[in-house]
Amino acid sequence: MSRSLKVLAAALFFMGSAACGGSGDSSAAEPQQGADDLAEARAQLAAQTSAPTHSAAPQRPLMQVGPWYPATFNMEEPFINLINASPVVWEGGGMNTGEIVAAGLVDKKTLLPTQLPNGKWLNGGIYFPANSPEMNLHWDGDWVLEWEGDADFWIDYLPREMQWRESKNRIVFTRNFKRGKTLDHSRIQIRGLNGPLKSLKLYRKENEEAVKAGKIYNPAFLKGIAGYDIVRTMDIQSANSATIRSVDDLASMETAFWAATDWGNATGEPQFKYPSPVQGMPIEAALRLGTESGKMIWFQAPITLGAPQTLFDSRPEDGRIDIWAARFSDAAGADAVNVIESEEWDVYADAFVEALIASGYPADRPLYVSLANEVWNFGGQYFLTTTYAQRMGWGLAPWLGIPKHNGLREGYGALMARFKLAVDGALERAGRDQSITYVVEGQAAYVELTGAALRGAKAYMDKKGERWAEHAPGFGVSVASYWGYHEGLTESGIDPSDLDALEDYFLNGSDRLLGTRANVLKLFRGAAAQGAQYGVKLIGAYEGGSHFTRPCKTWDPNRGCVEYAMTTAQYREFQWGERGGRINYEINKALADEFPGVILSNYVLAGPPGGQPWFEGPIGAENPYARSWEALMAHEEAAAGE
Repeated sequence: MSRSLKVLAAALFFMGSAACGGSGDSSAAEPQQGADDLAEARAQLAAQTSAPTHSAAPQRPLMQVGPWYPATFNMEEPFINLINASPVVWEGGGMNTGEIVAAGLVDKKTLLPTQLPNGKWLNGGIYFPANSPEMNLHWDGDWVLEWEGDADFWIDYLPREMQWRESKNRIVFTRNFKRGKTLDHSRIQIRGLNGPLKSLKLYRKENEEAVKAGKIYNPAFLKGIAGYDIVRTMDIQSANSATIRSVDDLASMETAFWAATDWGNATGEPQFKYPSPVQGMPIEAALRLGTESGKMIWFQAPITLGAPQTLFDSRPEDGRIDIWAARFSDAAGADAVNVIESEEWDVYADAFVEALIASGYPADRPLYVSLANEVWNFGGQYFLTTTYAQRMGWGLAPWLGIPKHNGLREGYGALMARFKLAVDGALERAGRDQSITYVVEGQAAYVELTGAALRGAKAYMDKKGERWAEHAPGFGVSVASYWGYHEGLTESGIDPSDLDALEDYFLNGSDRLLGTRANVLKLFRGAAAQGAQYGVKLIGAYEGGSHFTRPCKTWDPNRGCVEYAMTTAQYREFQWGERGGRINYEINKALADEFPGVILSNYVLAGPPGGQPWFEGPIGAENPYARSWEALMAHEEAAAGE
């Protein structure tokens, strides 16, 4: 998700006609190709009474939640087995993780040790880390570590009296930070190993029955998402950092660690710069969330399928990640036609459908699918896949017969269309009927990027001899519904320490100013208009909620913010108090009222208040901001009963 629109605006400055402003104007350029096909697609959209248009019959909104990424400090704790939330971290015998993997001391399928390095103890990961009292207390309770294989384990950084071996392959231990009896983190230590380790589980003792039943997801997490209709698995899939080129890169259900990614390794500390044998979480595990929760899933597929070389083959000697990303992307762009036509897309699609069936996901339950995440964002962790899509767009433009422009969104759209055709074929081969919406995710502040992506998608369908009118109903467009950006606030002249004035600004400020209620609505109208030009419906938000970080008054280029415009207490009172809850409710309610059937999104489910604005506290938090989502669910139910 976006962290700074100023950074993004600078990055997008060169985008030319593909991003000619942030007005949100509902007008869009008339596509020149296939006018009859487009006219049919538009007519179909107008006839869909379920589409979120102004003339549609009243429909209840759908509530979607996006859990945070897998980490051993994530308070959402989505996985029962905390090992699944960790990247691969094994160190010992004077060797770091990369050296241990390269030496073949880790099984490439399970990512578990096969032998100890030089006969020395092996240390694995950091578990239960925290940077706040809420996080420390979250991990208190009784835990179980159990394994398959002939091994001697120990919970390091935990007093001996707090852990005991119940059996040869099981340690039960207690964390009690509240009483000062445990440190703020622990790690797993293997002191003896005879033969390969087959499995490793770390879970709360209260979840033992669920573990024995083969469940993947934490019952407390499932309870936390119970009021939502859709769960977007973007972050728990590590969609921004897993560079999956083929099914050989996929984690299996036997893989212990589901947060391993090459791009995450590339951008991490030097000792972690190594190619991971597999990446991300298993497809089946992501889809099992729908089975275990009873919710619809919004799945993020990889955008790098068919890439001609691995990420680590592209590594520059100095490890500069901008050059690294460019080399990886340039190699794909130089061979763009072969990349998009690679059989890897079809092989992955077959694996996706196979996992869909194996997961038990119902055939009659809608499913949402997109590629990567925020493929327009050149900031932070996003710029690898954004650069990749741009280079692919440049390489595909002559073949597709479309203007090169910036290439970024056209490349993304063409790859979305390729994935749809691959999954359509896989479903047919498997004899499976599944309602799938292929979501084109766009940047709200530059609605023209949505149109550019659809232009690329249609161009690819045209190239393959497909009728766009037959495929357009299967697509949907989506933008974020965040409120609270600083850019408009700075222009308004409002003093952020005046909390009443700040609330009034976000609820009643001009639609020209980013982050106000009027502006959010305006940008949604623009996205809907861009989709309508191609006969594609607006489905709603892929992410949303507050984006209001504590505003800086005085910035020093060397020291960062040296003076804030709000005290910590004022910020916390505003963001997680009655005002923040009221703003969040009213803006989302306005979206639901204007766009019947719209998807309202909450990113993320839980996290320590005082950090990022999207953190609303532990699961079940009682602060007004957290409760505003429950109020929206009540509004949803009321709308359903009308």
